[in-house]
Amino acid sequence: MLDVYSIGEVKRISPEAPVPVFKKLAERHALGGASNVVVNLISAGQRASLLTVVGTDANGSRLMEMLHDISADAELMHRSAMRRTTIKNRFIASNNQQVMRMDEEDSFPLSEEESAALRLALKERLPEFDLVILSDYLKGVLTGDLTREIIDLANANDIRVLVDPKDPDVGKYSRSFLLKPNLDELCALTGRSVYEFGEIAEASAFLCEICDCEYVLTTCGRRGMVLTERGGDTRYSQALPWRSMM
Repeated sequence: MLDVYSIGEVKRISPEAPVPVFKKLAERHALGGASNVVVNLISAGQRASLLTVVGTDANGSRLMEMLHDISADAELMHRSAMRRTTIKNRFIASNNQQVMRMDEEDSFPLSEEESAALRLALKERLPEFDLVILSDYLKGVLTGDLTREIIDLANANDIRVLVDPKDPDVGKYSRSFLLKPNLDELCALTGRSVYEFGEIAEASAFLCEICDCEYVLTTCGRRGMVLTERGGDTRYSQALPWRSMM
C-alpha cells in the first residue's frame, strides 16, 4: 500500500452541501501496509524482502522507487495490470486533524496464475530467509490457499511464520508460529467476547490450540500487550493499569 497525506486547511463549509471545503497545500507519501513492516525491519538493521502485488500504474512505480530508496529487496514483487496499487489518502487539516480518508483499491483475490508466480518466487529463495511475516490486510493477495501454502513451505524449511491476521478464518493461519491479533481480531478468531485480562488470556490460549500455533500476542491498545504461550504461561506488557481501563 501507498500512504498519501494531503496537507491543507479548512476555513469554510461548502455552499453545495454541509461538508468542509479542504484546500490542499502539500502532499507527502509513505510506504504503508506490508511495506511499512519492511521499513521498520530495515530501520532495525535487518534485511527484508517484500512478496506482494502492486499495479502497473504510476503509484506502483512510486512505491517501487521508494522501496529501492531504503534498500529493500523488491525482486519478489509482482506487478499486475489487472489491479490498482492500493492507496490510502488521508486529508490532514490544521492541528494535525484528519478530515477524511479516501481509499483506492482492488481487493478481489489473485488469479491462479498470479498466486503461482508468487509461490514459485518464494519457493526459489525461501532458504535465504530467517523469518516469514504475513501481514494480511484482506486485499486479495493472501488468499486462503496461498497463505496455507506459504506456512507449510516455511515449516518444511524450519522457518518460523509470524502473522498479523485480519481474516476471521482461523484455519487460514493454522500451524503458524505466532499470531498477533488485536482485541477485535481475537474476538473474531475465537468467537468469544473479551476485554478483561483473564478473558484475553483464556481466549489467546484457546486460539493457540485451535490454530496449532506456539504463541498468540494480543495487542490491547493503550493497555499494552498480552503474550500467551501454547500450554504455558501468559505474560503482559502494561502501558496503563488494567483496572483503569475497565
